[in-house]
Amino acid sequence: MAVFGRLQFCLVVGVTTLSGFAAAQNAGKTALSPLDISVGLVAVSAPEYEGSNKRKSALTPDIFISYRTSSYGTFAVGSKAKGVSWTPIDYDDYSLGLSLGIDGGRADDKDGGGLRTGSTRLRGMGEIKSSANISVFGQVKTDFPVSFAVIKNVGNGKVNSDRSVDGSGGTRLEVSIDVPRQISDKVALSFSPNIVWADRKYTQTYFGVTSRQATDSGFKAYNAKGGIKSIGIAVGANYRFTANWSANAGILFDRLQGDAAKSPLVQTKNQISAAAGITHNF
Repeated sequence: MAVFGRLQFCLVVGVTTLSGFAAAQNAGKTALSPLDISVGLVAVSAPEYEGSNKRKSALTPDIFISYRTSSYGTFAVGSKAKGVSWTPIDYDDYSLGLSLGIDGGRADDKDGGGLRTGSTRLRGMGEIKSSANISVFGQVKTDFPVSFAVIKNVGNGKVNSDRSVDGSGGTRLEVSIDVPRQISDKVALSFSPNIVWADRKYTQTYFGVTSRQATDSGFKAYNAKGGIKSIGIAVGANYRFTANWSANAGILFDRLQGDAAKSPLVQTKNQISAAAGITHNF
């Protein structure tokens, strides 16, 4: 989730929302080709930041290119790849790969542009700058595919003199189970329960409040520890107009857990994102 700054982060948010029915999209393909190219447009509505009770919306492009080689696995770039990815182990039953992407960070004294997280409510907390991340991801391709990703952010999570944070340096583990259902030749659904674990660095960066941040922002100082960050479910649908054109819609519901949920920054534990778009596969 190509490091192309703010635009790429918007793409990542859109794909995260739509990831619950990726299996449904794949189920609609009638033929396999080593080259997969898709271009689309996605409208996304999401919380201003994790824990916010306010929302923001944006219209973003959705571009994806992948090529499956006969000996070296699959190479991909774009939204579904979360940046640039290489899947050296890519079999019918399971896959394992690496990706280089971006964590969009968070704005503090103004709303983040596009779908970059941020809110004027966080004024004084300091900006969490966009930073690179490296992921190890995989999938066990059963009737109900199980997917996982271990995501390591660049940075050290320390607050600079200007209150900014260069990157959390934290690690997350995301696990989901896809339950696809083919309704007809044109309609496919997917239900995907998921769980996210985050370490102390990540949780403290996004949900903690240092003593200086407390002084500058007015929030109560808070030391956040690692643990289960959220549990949720994604529900998605795919409608195939033709062999090349399809429409997608999805809702992602997450409920914050543990120290993340107890943060003074959090206005509501329930986080809902929605997306709808149209895609052309070449």
